[in-house]
Amino acid sequence: MITGYDFGKISINGDDYYVDVFIDWNEKVKNWQREESHSVKEKDLKEVLDLKPDIIVIGTGESEMLRVLPEIQELIINNDIGLVVKKTLEAISFFNKSLAENKKIIGLFHLTC
Repeated sequence: MITGYDFGKISINGDDYYVDVFIDWNEKVKNWQREESHSVKEKDLKEVLDLKPDIIVIGTGESEMLRVLPEIQELIINNDIGLVVKKTLEAISFFNKSLAENKKIIGLFHLTC
């Protein structure tokens, strides 16, 4: 479970992370590095799509600077995966609620702007 978020920092199960993260429904955390820092590209989602979650939630940062273009949204939806795109703090709340409901969810969180 995600227990805290401040600009540039996220706390997950007692550990602090200072880079954008990928967290799955088993609460496995990885660095989420993208081809471009403020854009989501198809290759940035390959591993996520291969896991076949029910839902992907993307946290777009404190000021929503991370862009999820319509073609990327379509790619996710065309893979029969639900998509939620929100400011990071709101996305975290959605992720935690879905995790508590035993949803097969993946969170992708941009931690800064």
